[in-house]
Amino acid sequence: GYNSPVAGKYWNYSTDKSWARGSLLSTKVFKSINNAYSLVKEIKNEYTSLGRKSVPVGYICEQRLIVQQIPLVGYLKYWSGLGGNTTLLNFFDYSDIVLSYGVKKLVKTEEIDYLNNNISRKKEFFYESPNHLYNTTIKTYRSNNEVHSEIIRYPQDKAYIQNLSPAQGVTLDGMIASNIREMPVETESYLNTSLLYRNRSEFVNWNNSGRFYETFRNQQVGQNPMEQRIQFKEYDNSGNLLSLSKVGDH
Repeated sequence: GYNSPVAGKYWNYSTDKSWARGSLLSTKVFKSINNAYSLVKEIKNEYTSLGRKSVPVGYICEQRLIVQQIPLVGYLKYWSGLGGNTTLLNFFDYSDIVLSYGVKKLVKTEEIDYLNNNISRKKEFFYESPNHLYNTTIKTYRSNNEVHSEIIRYPQDKAYIQNLSPAQGVTLDGMIASNIREMPVETESYLNTSLLYRNRSEFVNWNNSGRFYETFRNQQVGQNPMEQRIQFKEYDNSGNLLSLSKVGDH
C-alpha cells in the first residue's frame, strides 16, 4: 500500500481544544477496613461550554475521484493496488480549519455519602445563573424521601427578587459596579415544594464611601408577609459590626 507519511498529514485535521479538558469529573473516597476498601464518599461534576466561539484559521484541500467520491489518501492506496491503471481526475474539495475556544462552566456538583455501602446522604449543588458562576441552588435528599432546597440570589440576580424597592435596586447596582458580587442578597428554603422561609438582606452605601454594609435582615415565614427582623446599626472604619438590635426592641 501507499505508506507516505504526508498522505494523511492533514486528513481529519482538528485544532487544539485543551481549554475543554482538565476539568475534574469525579472523585471517590474509600476507607480501609480489615484490608478491604469501602466507599465512603463520591463527588461528580457536570459542565457546559460557556461563551464558546469558533474562528476560521486556514483551509485544507483534498483531491477526490469524481465517480467514487473517496478521499485522496484512499485513492492512492487503491491506485497502488492496480498498478497505475486508474486515472486521477481533477476534483478538489476545500474545507475550513476552525479554531474553537471558550471555557467550561461548572453547572452541577453531586456529593454522595455512603455508610456500609449504602447511600446515607445525597447533596446537589447547582450553578445555573446566566449572570455569574456562583452556587444558586443546594438540594439535600433525606432518607425519608424529603428534599430540602435552598435557593441563593446575588446582586446580579436582582431581576428575580420579588418586591425589591427601587432604592435597594440602585444599591445592588452600586454593589455590582464596585465588584461586590459574591454577597448573597436573598435565600429561600423549601421542604419539597413548600416555602419554609425567605431571608433577605438590605444594604446601604455606608456614608457614600463605596463600601456596602448590611443594614436590615428581613424574613418571611411561609406565606406570611416579609418583615424586618434585625437592624445593623453601627460599623467601624474597617467594616466591623459594632451594634445591632432586633427590630421593635428598645
